[in-house]
Amino acid sequence: LELHGSGTPLGDAIEFAAIKRVFGTPAPNATPWRLGAVKPNVGHVEMASGITSLIKTVLSLTNRVFYPTLNFQRANPQLGLEDSPFEVVSRLTPWPEGTTPRTAGVSAFGLGGTNAHLVVQAPLSTPQARAQQMGPCVVVLSAKNHNALEQMQNALLAKLAAHPEIRLQDVAYTLRHGRFSAPVRKCVIAENCTQLARQLRDAPMVEATTGCTIYWRLGHRFVVALETLSDWLACSEVLSQAVGQLLEHFPLEPACLQDLSPAQRTFISQYALIALIDERETLNVVLCGDGDGGYAAAVLRGDCTLEQAWHRLNAGQPFDDVPTNPLLQPDVCS
Repeated sequence: LELHGSGTPLGDAIEFAAIKRVFGTPAPNATPWRLGAVKPNVGHVEMASGITSLIKTVLSLTNRVFYPTLNFQRANPQLGLEDSPFEVVSRLTPWPEGTTPRTAGVSAFGLGGTNAHLVVQAPLSTPQARAQQMGPCVVVLSAKNHNALEQMQNALLAKLAAHPEIRLQDVAYTLRHGRFSAPVRKCVIAENCTQLARQLRDAPMVEATTGCTIYWRLGHRFVVALETLSDWLACSEVLSQAVGQLLEHFPLEPACLQDLSPAQRTFISQYALIALIDERETLNVVLCGDGDGGYAAAVLRGDCTLEQAWHRLNAGQPFDDVPTNPLLQPDVCS
């Protein structure tokens, strides 16, 4: 537990009494609860108190150690710490893996109401079986200027060199969803992290541009080459009764797509591909739906559910609110 730990007789006693009420009495011979506070390291940092405690906690989880509370010698006797299942960490202590994920609580109060109360848990280890992937992956780096992008690239290269076990898919996903999209970008396609590092050094930096055309009907066969297509699976769950064995054989049997009508194949591939682009790329997409494409566009802009669009498609029921020529009035999504 990373605590507020103000160091005042009254404040510490109130905080510790609340902790004992919340956590109660542990089982006999149980491992003691570790207590820590970052204020002996950095002092009272006012509005930054919460984020400082969070940073220390994340570092503790990452490095698998309990960091000491500096200059701690003896506890305030009003706390009754000796008769409790808690102990203050006074020296650097290993934090080994157990039968459950390593978990920490953060409670820190800052001036002005900037408080931090959260539970932080170490990520579950990735099974080694997932290390194999089934195809190339798009990796996009972006920053506000060329210098920032170069710094980001160097940090990523250092991380890849220090941790060769990292999965390429995890790198691509984090870069796509874990940070903002900026105008200066570098994009590479790689099949593993070694190839990614090599191509990052060779690929040029470019300014973001607008305008991109994707021909959906020409690309539906390539969907089966991709490993992570959660929205394709969402489609197949909704359509399982009508499509038959699509979910059972995907992605190893692309021939199963031949059992669908052209309109059905178009609908599924359009929906899955735009979801994939949104997951893996940093793009702004203009959706223009015409004919059978209007059904997928209606789902993606939120006019109906996936199941409703599928039933309308099979029944040949157009959407009443779709313009006669939607290509002239595209829907803009980001």
